[in-house]
Amino acid sequence: FPSHDMLATMWSAYKSAYVRPLAFMADIRAAVQNTVYDMFAMPIQNDAQEYLGYLLDKFHEELKVQVDVPDVVPQDMAGMAKQAWDRFLSKNTSVVVETFFGMMRKMVICSNCSTRTYQWELFNMLKIPCYGGATLHDWIEKEVNEVTDIDEFKCNTCDAKHPAKKYSHLWKLPQHLFIVLDRFQQNGMKAINVCPIMERLSFPQYFAEEAQNLGLHHNGYQ
Repeated sequence: FPSHDMLATMWSAYKSAYVRPLAFMADIRAAVQNTVYDMFAMPIQNDAQEYLGYLLDKFHEELKVQVDVPDVVPQDMAGMAKQAWDRFLSKNTSVVVETFFGMMRKMVICSNCSTRTYQWELFNMLKIPCYGGATLHDWIEKEVNEVTDIDEFKCNTCDAKHPAKKYSHLWKLPQHLFIVLDRFQQNGMKAINVCPIMERLSFPQYFAEEAQNLGLHHNGYQ
């Protein structure tokens, strides 16, 4: 596989080397032709995060299998989370999911009746803004504990549309986490802040309270 040859040459410990990734690029062009990733076939600069997403998606699609997972009616928050995770795994079990996928809980609270509605979103990268605080934890909090206003939320309890707030929390982190730094601000300007370096990242404070009580939070990453 050309990518293996290229990496072996780049990381050779025995001699200096230069790399001409022509064979690798030829394989990439053939692989992405007539797909949503066909921009990688063009001889232009591309986004590293998007290419990483392509690789994860490609490996997952080649390795995934379907498994039989019993659909049990959830009795509590942990049951709701397990049901969402199991439904995804039923059609998407792979070593990529086991290694690189986590899950977030989105909670919407209706301003009229205070009914709470829950949504579950899986992710394989954590994209955080490079502004809004002095530490990397400040940046992470803006993404994983985001609070957004919804002008017209269709509440099933009220059977009408009302303003609502959406709260984001982590529920499950992957074994290995990709953190993507987003340098573009909402006004389109590019942030030039220096990324704070931390020897260890811990995430308990970003988890939903129910996940913390169940001991589901992750101890952290080196």
